[in-house]
Amino acid sequence: MITLLVSESGFLLERAYQRLKEDFFKGEKQSGVDIFEGKEVRAVEILEAGTTGSLFSSKRMIVIRRTEEIRKAEAEALLKDMFTLSDKSHGPKLDSETAVVFLAGKIDKRQNFWKELIEKSQFHELKPPLRRDLPFWVAEESRRLGVPLSPECPQLLVDLVGEDLGVLSLSLERLALAMPEKKRFEATDLETVVADVSSRTIFDLIESIGQRNLSHSLKLLKKGLSQRDNFPLAVAMIYRHFKILLNLYEMKGKESGEIGRLLGIPPYFVRNYQEQSRKFDRKKCVSILDQLFQADRLFKTSSLPAEILMTGFVRRAIT
Repeated sequence: MITLLVSESGFLLERAYQRLKEDFFKGEKQSGVDIFEGKEVRAVEILEAGTTGSLFSSKRMIVIRRTEEIRKAEAEALLKDMFTLSDKSHGPKLDSETAVVFLAGKIDKRQNFWKELIEKSQFHELKPPLRRDLPFWVAEESRRLGVPLSPECPQLLVDLVGEDLGVLSLSLERLALAMPEKKRFEATDLETVVADVSSRTIFDLIESIGQRNLSHSLKLLKKGLSQRDNFPLAVAMIYRHFKILLNLYEMKGKESGEIGRLLGIPPYFVRNYQEQSRKFDRKKCVSILDQLFQADRLFKTSSLPAEILMTGFVRRAIT
């Protein structure tokens, strides 16, 4: 299977890739994935990966990101041999257990490379909505995520955060996580959660800690916790996040819908939590919760600045 996914929206491109990967592996361990970056692609390495089985999975997926950046000579060599491999009348073959996925942003369909790749692959072009259609996209996204909005909210959300689809989707996630008890979100909820700078920064900080990105986390700390009043909210939100990661260890084998119901989170967000839980084992999660408790106790019993307390916590949590 050879697939080409094209979109000028990085958000849509990544979502389509993740869905394709899940459909291909169908619940199997996704360890047989090789990722190559366009500028660094060497055709011989791609072809070798395509004809070599994985030791850890019965299926193999080869992903080429930023395909538009592949050097011309490598692109020509790749096309020359890639479809020969797919032809049963020639040498080693790509079988049904091997997938090659090309990911690209803006492409020129007049060029021979793209013409041939489009013709011979499963081609999907994902066009982002026009500016005037963004409120409709937000409304559909909110239904897909299980985050019901009042009629005026989609347009308001676009006005508040802009046109980036990833930011719009993340803002809906923030709503669901900040107010899990809400049955429907109103304009005042958007203004409270999404428009508030400190809340947005804390959400970004939690995501950065979850990705174990120390340098970015420290930058966010300076931006969002320079005021002492923000510390209690940060502690509460970080605690909830790592409590969910810890509880995931008790739910192995359960479907995402059931996990979401038990943990009080929309099913779509379960995957992100699962990915982060692989970066923090059970022992580390327990340690982080304990360190957070200690930082909170010091905040309440000493005059130490909130930024210093949280910086120490973040360093210990990530390293």
